Amino acid sequence: MKAVVDFIGRLGKVLDAAGLAAEGHTDLVIAIEDAAFKALHHLLDQESKPVFNFVDGDVIFANQRVRRLSAWKWTTHLTRAGVERIEISQGVARKEFGDFLTVLLARLYPATGGATDESVPTPDAEFSHVRFGQLDAGEQGWSGEEGPGSPRWLQEEAEATGWLLGQAARGEKISGSLTLAVVQSLSVALHQEQSVLRLLVPLKAPDEYTAIHSMNAALLAMGLAEALGFSGADVTAVGEAAILHDVGQTRVPDDIVRKPGELSPEEWSVLKRHPVEGARMLLDSGPGMELAATVAYEHHIRYDGSGYPRVRYARKLHRVTQLFQVCDVYDALRTRRPFRDPWPAGRIMSHLRAQRGKTLYPDAVEAFTWMMVS
Repeated sequence: MKAVVDFIGRLGKVLDAAGLAAEGHTDLVIAIEDAAFKALHHLLDQESKPVFNFVDGDVIFANQRVRRLSAWKWTTHLTRAGVERIEISQGVARKEFGDFLTVLLARLYPATGGATDESVPTPDAEFSHVRFGQLDAGEQGWSGEEGPGSPRWLQEEAEATGWLLGQAARGEKISGSLTLAVVQSLSVALHQEQSVLRLLVPLKAPDEYTAIHSMNAALLAMGLAEALGFSGADVTAVGEAAILHDVGQTRVPDDIVRKPGELSPEEWSVLKRHPVEGARMLLDSGPGMELAATVAYEHHIRYDGSGYPRVRYARKLHRVTQLFQVCDVYDALRTRRPFRDPWPAGRIMSHLRAQRGKTLYPDAVEAFTWMMVS
């Protein structure tokens, strides 16, 4: 079992080092991958087709639980990402192994869509000498179906979110009671699912973007707040603020929001008013909207002082805004828009890491990354 333990241990080091490439440590990542590939070839000298199953937190090899790997942290992460079995056969080359690792990382951060760079393998890429996916109860004990499973779509909550934003578009006061009801329903869903990513609702039509994005961002923000140990009442407050963060966009003409090309300076000027408009609308809706108004106003002001609206004096953003911004960026990039394709999850996570200490608060990025892999 020594060769098995060595390979799995080095595979874990590759997964641990996922963020180093984005930080400019490409040579180090390549060295770590090379070591894993060398360990794999040593294993293949002993086993022509090693098969690893990940069940109930254990690594199973040759129908035996590998006791020395009982504390391997990536077992749970892989199974949650729909990777319950990995099978590798002799003949696997270094490039194929590297491509497999790229896809494995994308599986750990599932998102809508595939890679936009044709040189990068998509999460659905097929390999000649590597198979991975989910276990089933079939005769072979193997299913070629990959992915994290079927999400539970929150259609009623999405429609209610759209109705809330419709209130704002009509110039009505935003219903605090309906906002609370939607957030409480999202909270129930979060406690029923192991991963918040399974709950994110796909965008079916461009005109749904603001509502669907607002709900998805709220789910991510609530999940992050819970992961950080916020109280139940505070998680609810985070959800209410998150779901209303883009309410000001209801005052932006649709032809600007849905424009497939680059906005003109005049159009940008109109769009950039939505945080101020949203904060004003929320404060006008009555008491209890102060946090939501703060997040709506601040969510496009960046860590380095860039963004909008422009602030005269530099100041630290509200803690909820700091956390929410990472969730906002993640969902925005994973969603197809008229002007770009969705980004794969690995690329989004690399982007978030690259923005630490620039546009995003460093500890907020760290907290979000921790939530995604825990």
